[in-house]
Amino acid sequence: MQQRLSLPSGAIKPAYDVVVVGSGYGGGVAASRLARAGLSVCVIERGREFLTGEFPSRLPELRRELQINGGKMRSGRRTGLFDFHLGSDIHVLVGCGLGGGSLINAAVGLRPDPRVFTDAAWPEEVKGDGLLEQGFGRASAMLRPNRYPRASELTKYRALEAASVCFGQPPVAAPVVVSFEANLNPAGVEQPACTLCGDCCSGCNVGAKNTIALTYLPDAKAHGAEIFTELTVSSIAKEGGHWRVHFASTEEKDASPRFVTAKTVVLAAGTLGSTEILLRSREHGLAVSDCLGERFSANGDIIAFALGGKGRVNAIGVGHPPKFVGDAIGACVTAAVAADVLQPGDHGSTFAGGPVELLGCIDGSVCDAAWIYARTDRPDLNADVHRNVLDSFRKNADALVTLADTTAYGWGLEHPYVPLVWGLGPATPKIVGLMRAWALLHDERYRATAIRAAAFSLGGNPLDTVMVTGLGTNPVRNPLIVDVTNGGIPVWPGTPLYGMHQLSGGDYWVTQYFLQPAGTTPPGVGVPYLWEWFDLPNAAMFTEFTVHQSHAVALFGFGSLAAAGEQPQG
Repeated sequence: MQQRLSLPSGAIKPAYDVVVVGSGYGGGVAASRLARAGLSVCVIERGREFLTGEFPSRLPELRRELQINGGKMRSGRRTGLFDFHLGSDIHVLVGCGLGGGSLINAAVGLRPDPRVFTDAAWPEEVKGDGLLEQGFGRASAMLRPNRYPRASELTKYRALEAASVCFGQPPVAAPVVVSFEANLNPAGVEQPACTLCGDCCSGCNVGAKNTIALTYLPDAKAHGAEIFTELTVSSIAKEGGHWRVHFASTEEKDASPRFVTAKTVVLAAGTLGSTEILLRSREHGLAVSDCLGERFSANGDIIAFALGGKGRVNAIGVGHPPKFVGDAIGACVTAAVAADVLQPGDHGSTFAGGPVELLGCIDGSVCDAAWIYARTDRPDLNADVHRNVLDSFRKNADALVTLADTTAYGWGLEHPYVPLVWGLGPATPKIVGLMRAWALLHDERYRATAIRAAAFSLGGNPLDTVMVTGLGTNPVRNPLIVDVTNGGIPVWPGTPLYGMHQLSGGDYWVTQYFLQPAGTTPPGVGVPYLWEWFDLPNAAMFTEFTVHQSHAVALFGFGSLAAAGEQPQG
């Protein structure tokens, strides 16, 4: 039977050699290593301890484990497992419990590519440490990443296999820190075999996921570490040769503040938690870097959701005991496509053999990788690959200019006077290819074609019309559409305008509008024109606003940047 690791908060001693704040990957490893070194270690965790079987298994239970923090808004209990932080630029999901993020992550155990550590952003203390390989080896021995041997039989593996055809590279079983066979793990904890229920991210009620709570923390406790939960550290202070760690009960609003002293403090409360503690400590006089709280990053991780797929994926967890028996789900992440399209220094990349067909950037993965590679300033760039990337953009942009001149912007579609067959036409990604080629190669033909195509698609066409439908709810980030016939009245997203709106005049309003400098108030519009309404990262992703389809808004965004003489940055 699994035993609790945490002690009652009243058992905390006045002083320790080391206080570790946080119990995730950083805190768990530190507690284990330092306890093994014979030091007295105190681990303080703000969340609760979850034994196997105590994680939410139904939606109502999951809602009770949700806490949300954003500005002055807060909801849910402070020990809720899923801690959402809502920010102006980025939202963060944090695991709150003994074991930290390991309780709710997808358990992927990939080692970073060695080229990651050549980035200049890494401090020399990390790059020159010389112990990374040893650290990876020790972590692998404790967490034991492995691949499910029958992954290719799972439905979601086959779904990914079908989707990966465009890469020309099949998926492989993903390395995950999950036990697919019953075992006694290196920390002396008995773990059953994974049941393939798929609930890795809501908390493993089987006990097969190799979390910090089942590995490093039991090891730390076995070597004398004392672990305390539901205590939140507010700040730390240096006093002589010791540190004072201030804390209080996480849930009790009127709990009396307490403190514990230590020779060494390890702040491992996560990216947000440790930063918050240091910021509060600075308010009380602790000297810290002026860069504290800046340069946050999601490390390049992106989650995308696909809708409208025709094939069955079977990726929704069924719980334990399972609420559905039949087609096994598998671990949360079962497979991966290693699309190493373009990496600096990679001689075996897609572009190693010469220019390729980017199809006007319809193939987003290849085009995006090429765009990043072409703009990367690093000493290990492969000169041949870099030249082939530029030649690829030139070759495809030249082809688009020719098509635009010979097919009235139909670009090979069924009808020469229909520039975009809405929902089917590839005009938007072709504009992306033109704009990127212009930014890289400075050929004015590419820019001119992009501007003309944008104006054409939004009214400067033989039909002299544009369909405007107000489908959105967020006008702040979206453009104004001006109907010149009605006196230049701005149409905001959310306005239910359906039908054809005539655009009059020889110089169509689109051309006039996006040629205005920043800060100008266009005639008939009561607000200044702001370039950021058309900034590139958002231009291709307007979902709140539709001009018959979002393609046209993307074209308008690219045309705006081109007309301004600005180089796209994304």
